[in-house]
Parts: sequence; structure tokens; C-alpha cells
Amino acid sequence: MPAPHKRKREGERSQIHDLIASTVLRINGVAIESLPSDKEASVKKITNVEDTWHMMIQNRALIDLSDNEVTHIIENLDLSKYLTLLHDGFEKNWRNVLPNTIDIKVNHDEVLND
Repeated sequence: MPAPHKRKREGERSQIHDLIASTVLRINGVAIESLPSDKEASVKKITNVEDTWHMMIQNRALIDLSDNEVTHIIENLDLSKYLTLLHDGFEKNWRNVLPNTIDIKVNHDEVLND
């Protein structure tokens, strides 16, 4: 989406909200009108998260959550998917493959079952 200031120059509305995001906000008691004028309700793809994965987004620090909320999160973690995210992030961003070394592949499910 073009930036709000560019839209204003071109005579368009400064905010254009995504229908799905607007609906999610409304269902959760947030009025679109309450968003700052430089923000838009939009849906963004989360990198490396498959569309079929169920997600809970918690924007508070873990230390600020109640014991029940922390327990709920821990009991509902899909460790295989969590390890996949960690592994893929490490492989893409941090791992250095040295020349003349053996590349070891890890099966996440085997690690979890040991």
C-alpha cells in the first residue's frame, strides 16, 4: 500500500483498512476510528509461518502474564513447528558451513521423541 502522505498528495484517503484486519479488530472490540491517522489495519504474512499453522500472538512480556496464561501457552506449543522455525532461522541467518565438513541434518521429530 502507498504511504498515507503519498495518498494525500494524490487526493486519496489517507487510511485504507484491510477488510479482514478491520473485522478482526471489530470482533475484538477495537474501533477502526481509534487507530492513529498514520496507521492502517492490515494483514501481514509472518515470515516462515505456514498459512495452515494455528497461531496465538501475545504482545506482552512473559513475565507480565499470569501463571494460567503461561501454562496455557506452554501446553499448546507445537514443539515440532517451533523447532522448525528455530532451525530454519538459524540455517538462513547464522549458520556458517565450513568447507570440507560433513553437513548434518536433524529430524525435529526424532529430537522431540528422545
